Amino acid sequence: MRGGFWLLAAVLGVVAVVGGVVAREQAPAVQLREEARRIRQLADQELAAARAACTQRIQADLCLDEAHRRWLARLQEAAEKEERARRLSLRAASS
Repeated sequence: MRGGFWLLAAVLGVVAVVGGVVAREQAPAVQLREEARRIRQLADQELAAARAACTQRIQADLCLDEAHRRWLARLQEAAEKEERARRLSLRAASS
């Protein structure tokens, strides 16, 4: 019975070490996803503010087009971060 205890302790120790390595490798992916979420949220807020401001301008369509281009650029930045996070997660899972 005592040998079984040590075997169990060894297995749990290995699981803890492997779990810590996986968590540490996935931390950058989690951070990138969080940055992407914040970028999307900020982009949506900026677009809403720009829409409100653009309606007050004489060239409202041009203003709205520019705001929409900035919004799309932010979304592209967020998508790139999410893709990097996905690749990091896949790499960590295959390790």
